[in-house]
Amino acid sequence: MAEMKLVPWGWAGGPGSQYIKNIWMSYKLTLEQFNVLWSMQDAKCAGCLSAFAHPTQRSNQLGVRPEVDHDHITMQVRGLLCRRCNDFLGKVRDNKETLKRLEEYLRRNGEW
Repeated sequence: MAEMKLVPWGWAGGPGSQYIKNIWMSYKLTLEQFNVLWSMQDAKCAGCLSAFAHPTQRSNQLGVRPEVDHDHITMQVRGLLCRRCNDFLGKVRDNKETLKRLEEYLRRNGEW
């Protein structure tokens, strides 16, 4: 699984940064829309609640780089995830039944 690197807030530079350009090109997501998701999720991964580092707002706090999660069929943006959570959803192919079975598996084996 990918290692979670902590980056400083403001790691991508100013409002015209490559990161912001990439999320526009890939998802048609503006910085303003990104900031709405950021606020709605309290600057944390929607999955594991790891603190994010904002790509354009400078601070001396550290966090993980947010990834834009989206539906691969409709390309609709769902929210922001850390790399681990985003990779995990990709590995289970966003399949709810697989997620339920994995939860049941952990319960059966005393992990919950």
